[in-house]
Amino acid sequence: MEVEFTARQVKIPKALRELAKEGMERIGRLLGRAITVESETDRLRPAASEVERLLAGTALAQSLWNWKPRYSLDQGLEETIAWIREHIGRFRTESYTT
Repeated sequence: MEVEFTARQVKIPKALRELAKEGMERIGRLLGRAITVESETDRLRPAASEVERLLAGTALAQSLWNWKPRYSLDQGLEETIAWIREHIGRFRTESYTT
């Protein structure tokens, strides 16, 4: 099977910070608590980085292959939260790691 890929430049209507804030607020609602986001200057992407922001979407897959997601974003987040709670021992929760 041969697949053709096309690169496209897409203008993003919202700033990355707004998208991140909306995502964290959504996760906070699902967890039933407010989430505070902290950042460290030395962990931010350098100003000369070739990638300013990354954003994925499903519109192209939907239009090319009539693809539809099986889960809503909230359903996926709810299942992920439940799995993490069930397997919390697998995570190093005492420190921040990437």
